[in-house]
Amino acid sequence: MPVFRREHIAEFQKVSTRQFVTTMADHLRTKFPAECGSQTAERLRQFVSSGMERATSYKVLAEGDVRRYLERMVIHGPDFDTNRRTHWAGQVLRTVRLNGTEKMDAIERLVTQMEGRK
Repeated sequence: MPVFRREHIAEFQKVSTRQFVTTMADHLRTKFPAECGSQTAERLRQFVSSGMERATSYKVLAEGDVRRYLERMVIHGPDFDTNRRTHWAGQVLRTVRLNGTEKMDAIERLVTQMEGRK
């Protein structure tokens, strides 16, 4: 059985993160062509990396939850967690008793409720 040192694990994590960033950038470009289509690949990867850092700061860690967080960034703006117009999202994200999935589920429910009122 192979023995992995810390530096090996760190390198695996870097590669995995790069792959995830690329996958998410491609996903956003495909799902939101009007918003992301004109962005350079590098700019979109930076957007994703920044969003991943913000999501992590709220303990939003699972891949699917980070994807949903990034999608909200595209829809509501990259500062949707701190913007006064979307204060409801920031309140949910700062709720300590919720895990990342619960936070993103709550945000999705709020969005659905707001869209139902229109």
